[in-house]
Amino acid sequence: MRFTDQDFRDIDLWVDGALELLRRDLRIKVEISPNVSEWKKWAATIPHQLDPLGVSSTLDSDVHDLGVNAFWTAFRNEDGEIIGCHCDRLIFTDDFLEEIRSGRLFRTRSVSFERPRMQLVGDRTFPTLSSRVHFGGGTWIHPNYRGMGLSNVVARLGRNFGLQEFLADYYVTLMAQRRQTFGENATGLKRGSALSQGYYTGRGKALDVHMLYMHRYDMLDQMRAECAAGIENLLILGNKSVSKKDLSDFRAFANGE
Repeated sequence: MRFTDQDFRDIDLWVDGALELLRRDLRIKVEISPNVSEWKKWAATIPHQLDPLGVSSTLDSDVHDLGVNAFWTAFRNEDGEIIGCHCDRLIFTDDFLEEIRSGRLFRTRSVSFERPRMQLVGDRTFPTLSSRVHFGGGTWIHPNYRGMGLSNVVARLGRNFGLQEFLADYYVTLMAQRRQTFGENATGLKRGSALSQGYYTGRGKALDVHMLYMHRYDMLDQMRAECAAGIENLLILGNKSVSKKDLSDFRAFANGE
């Protein structure tokens, strides 16, 4: 079924509310860009002390011709430093699981006879996610900004904005099995199951992986519920705030000190 005018109004309401929440409560400015190679270059500069995220081949602009079907989001503090990010791309497919099994999720522009296969688990129970599939990942939050619910907003913003940008039918993300609970609680993705064990093509190493997904109507229902309850509930600020020392430490790491 097609989107309605009300669907787009609800998406706008959520996105505008989230941007205002970040600006007002955390003084964070959000920038969005279709230049994913820029994101890859920036991600490589994150110091080891700050838990660098690295770049999975699923979102690597060197092995995919992402073009206009991708964007990344940067979250900047008052000093203009990036303290969070997320990356998104659109995949046209008849079956998303085939993109994984064939290896196309991990490379579409590069060609190689070397194609290590992943050991999929539970794939017979996976639904067929088809047509316009929005794939997201690359979520990173600076350590000094964790524990305040920021990841709740960062993970959702790319997903919800991409719903109208890509006219997505589904949203899908992959994450390490050990982070499944985080994926369900922080990102609000409740559907999914174990995907693979052992070698994981996206990182080129052993890593047990979980797949999480949502249908477009799941996302719309979630956005409406969150707007009704108040988007500010996504932030769990409590008594924690970002101190001047936190910002000073961040600048020191960013400057390589």
